[in-house]
Amino acid sequence: MISHRNFSTDDLRELSTDPAHLFMQLYDLLPEDVFLHGDAMEWLADPDARRRAARIGDEVLAHGLADHQLLAGIAAENHGWLGARGIFVLLRGLDDALWYVNPFNPIIDRGGLDWLSTRYLTTGRLNDDQQIPGALLPRCAFPGEPRGRGHKADHFAVHRVPPEYLRAKLNYARVGNENDPCFLPEQEVKIACAPFLRDFAELRITYGHNNGVAKYRLAPMDAAEINGRGIRERMACVLRKMDRAGAQIGVLPEGCLSKDMLETWRDVATGTASKDSSVTPLRWLILGSGPVDGGDPPHNRAVLIDRRLGDTLLIHDKLERFTLDQEQVRTWKLPPPPAALPLLEDISCGSKLSVLESSLGRLAILICQDLTAVSGWEREGASIGLSHLFVPVFSKPIRRYRWEHNAAADLANHHGTWVVVSNSLTVANAMAAPPRARWYTCLVLGPNNASREFYALKEQFGRATNAHELAFTTKARRRVLPTVHAAAVRAAWFTWAEKPADASGRSTPPQASRYDSASE
Repeated sequence: MISHRNFSTDDLRELSTDPAHLFMQLYDLLPEDVFLHGDAMEWLADPDARRRAARIGDEVLAHGLADHQLLAGIAAENHGWLGARGIFVLLRGLDDALWYVNPFNPIIDRGGLDWLSTRYLTTGRLNDDQQIPGALLPRCAFPGEPRGRGHKADHFAVHRVPPEYLRAKLNYARVGNENDPCFLPEQEVKIACAPFLRDFAELRITYGHNNGVAKYRLAPMDAAEINGRGIRERMACVLRKMDRAGAQIGVLPEGCLSKDMLETWRDVATGTASKDSSVTPLRWLILGSGPVDGGDPPHNRAVLIDRRLGDTLLIHDKLERFTLDQEQVRTWKLPPPPAALPLLEDISCGSKLSVLESSLGRLAILICQDLTAVSGWEREGASIGLSHLFVPVFSKPIRRYRWEHNAAADLANHHGTWVVVSNSLTVANAMAAPPRARWYTCLVLGPNNASREFYALKEQFGRATNAHELAFTTKARRRVLPTVHAAAVRAAWFTWAEKPADASGRSTPPQASRYDSASE
């Protein structure tokens, strides 16, 4: 069995010549302890080790494959013995080469690795999972906290996703080319959050009792009421306002989706779409969540569709049931429940986090309670490198420094994830929330210091006052839609100041920042 302690040039010859596969094999050999005890930091600071890694990166980039004999000759320091230090040097060199295949990197010269770029664009992975299980994915998000080196994963510009995570907890797929808006790295993308539902006549809460447990269910109006309440017209109105405001992604709240509502939305969305993006810029629509599947108990399911084509791109079944206590029932002015309290959400829970690879980044949907109940998804989400999370919620009005804000800030600081939270007006109107008070129907938050030299978050709070309105924020005294940044990767996020010269001999300095320093 190959060990990192006595890893030799002969051992290297038993491994793959595919740069992505070789990286995964070497990465799995090197234990976390090497990084936690500071050995890797010493090697990274050694000029000789850095020169060797740079040479390895240049060779792999130029030839497109890992020549074992050539790489071993560069990395070996003691008569054919490599050991943990040699493995680290090889990994750093391979990481340098894989940098040029990262689609979120503005560099367009792939050297001899064009074939690897094609594999990623076709499969959504740098590796072939039939040969090396799991996934190797390009990094596309940066934490909002300052640069640091602690764990093994922090040292590299790719994510090694273990196969057991993909089997047990993650549904991972790449969006089809016809459904991808083709956002550019770091592009500002406008987000439109609409409450859509205004009161408990439209967002219904019903109560039941099963196996000695009091329960509740959320659901929108039934099919017979969709036309009677002018819901199709409201859908068209919301879409028209999103287009006029230049929104590219729309997000609705929890509780406003059913099978009938989904099909009505699909019909209205495609019927109002134009092929001209300057006329209807809205491309993706997250339709909130609700009992779409009709089970008993149903899943609380969120759905992302392509606004122009009507295709379903992503679904997420709520992972965690919420529990309403007596105080929430009272203060939220919910319809009177039976005497038995607290009330458990009556749903079938999902078991996996669905992740979609796209030009926006690596995105997923969570629903309300999922955002704070992180034990069911955060480890796997961190391993795959989530860049964007969209979170429909059913809750009282959003306020600063409460659960939504705190949870979003933690994700942005620790993982670099942009978080979009969208709420309805149902509870706010039932509570008669004061119009002059600082409460909101949406929150958009993400990292805001591209150099990673200090803690910085971009926090945008918006409020809509009617079900068919959009939640605008204020910037320079103007009402504007909140924005997220499309995914990107920068050399400045890591410990090296510059990447090695590319295949044409040009150096590749870190990209200039386009990030706003202001918080709204």
